[in-house]
Amino acid sequence: FGAFLGLGMGFGGIVGHVYLHIVDPVHIPLNVYSPLNQWGTNLGTVAVDGNTAKLKFQVNVDNDSDDAKDVTLITRVFDADGKAQLTLRASHSIPSKSTFLFGHSDEIQNPHLWFPANSPHGTPYLYRVVNSIETEGQTVDSVAEYLGIRTITWDDDYGYVNGKKHLLNGFGLRNSYPALGAAVTPELQWRDIKLIADGGGNALRIGHFPAAIDTIAACDAYGILVISDSGDDEWTVHGEPALTYKKEYDRDMMVSFRNHPSLAVWESNNGLAQKNAPDFYSPKTTEELVDRWDTIQPRIVSSRDTSDYWPKDRKIMIGYTANYKKIPGSPSINMECYYRGEARFDYEHEKENADFFIKQYNSNIQDKACGWIHWMLAEAMESPFMPFLNGKTYQKA
Repeated sequence: FGAFLGLGMGFGGIVGHVYLHIVDPVHIPLNVYSPLNQWGTNLGTVAVDGNTAKLKFQVNVDNDSDDAKDVTLITRVFDADGKAQLTLRASHSIPSKSTFLFGHSDEIQNPHLWFPANSPHGTPYLYRVVNSIETEGQTVDSVAEYLGIRTITWDDDYGYVNGKKHLLNGFGLRNSYPALGAAVTPELQWRDIKLIADGGGNALRIGHFPAAIDTIAACDAYGILVISDSGDDEWTVHGEPALTYKKEYDRDMMVSFRNHPSLAVWESNNGLAQKNAPDFYSPKTTEELVDRWDTIQPRIVSSRDTSDYWPKDRKIMIGYTANYKKIPGSPSINMECYYRGEARFDYEHEKENADFFIKQYNSNIQDKACGWIHWMLAEAMESPFMPFLNGKTYQKA
């Protein structure tokens, strides 16, 4: 199983763009919690009630100068045509070497709602939010990001985007390619997400570490709902200090991605809870982090291959690997659908392979699956595709 080593997570070196951020001493921090223990913005939809969307904005402003500063924060929301739909102002004196958290709440009437790709109810419409800081009569910092006005709720069986039922149908993806490793270009990331939307899908499960930021941005734009794991290296994260690291990974993932409308599910683990051991990472731990870091409209937490944690006051999503079982009272999903027979390049059995997936999909959906994820969209480092599952070895012609 050497091909499994690291699942693409063990690559070293710089695999993406590197930016040097030069900011004024009075500025909005980045949404990268470690290592400075800071975050900049937290925004989202609290609720959609009829023709009214209730929005919440939180913005940290850091005064790293040697003097107290009178600071004004201006939050503007622009529609896709560039027209201002909302402007909010707040002022506060921030002491030297201190950070102040601004909080805004307001409403937008008759909003354009964000819906997943291929939805009969709408499109992935994006607003643009610009937070600007003024001090001493000058604008010293400005941060722009996209906002999708949407809610995601769950009952015992299904997910609802803006109150409308949507199945999570799509693909899994590792942020790695043969010959490239984890150095996947933004162009490839956007292309892969477009393939999901063009193919009729609306969901992406990252395996088993956070996506690159370009992938998440593409999911926002194309309307692909994301199931995101912070990384667990396939059943190896248990005991200390690994559990401490896993909690930090989950927290940093939430801080980085919580503003994105495409982010739908926090995946707690990739099968770790199946051991039922007290030192294995539990969905309960992820939910505790959600309660601390994803508060505007908390996402559901998922656990692959069942769980020993069954909360009574909230929903947990249960996923399976190339298998499916409906758990009463919990949204249930086939998270990794792959053929346990011939390899994908066994062209003599293409019809049988395709028929396998069609039958499995129909069976799962009839049994109230909330979604179905094909494993996987693009070739990755460890899979020609998993020919060892049936004890056979294949070579491409």
